[in-house]
Amino acid sequence: MTKKNILLFIYLLLFIITGFNSNATGESLYWEKPAVGIATGYIVHYGATADNLNNSINVGNVTTKQLDQLTLKEKNTYFFAISAYNTECESEFSNIVNWTVPDRTPPMSPSNVKAY
Repeated sequence: MTKKNILLFIYLLLFIITGFNSNATGESLYWEKPAVGIATGYIVHYGATADNLNNSINVGNVTTKQLDQLTLKEKNTYFFAISAYNTECESEFSNIVNWTVPDRTPPMSPSNVKAY
């Protein structure tokens, strides 16, 4: 790697996940772009444990991902990290955050309804 590529790689390591956002369309994972360096896209890595992020999805050059677009099981906790990439290299993982998928099962219908 050239010195320029090494510096770019280091700069790509500097971006961080800033958290989750809950909105009308569901929960989202979002992050900040690196302050220095050129990232042409991002990969969301996720898994059931922090040391086994065995799933990934290339989200392109955006800084958010709706989590309801992933195949996640209700009431399970998942761990997420982001890596940035360009044509030269891919960064290390960002910090790891976790999120528990809410139980979206509707309540049972009321029973024994009477009118007086």
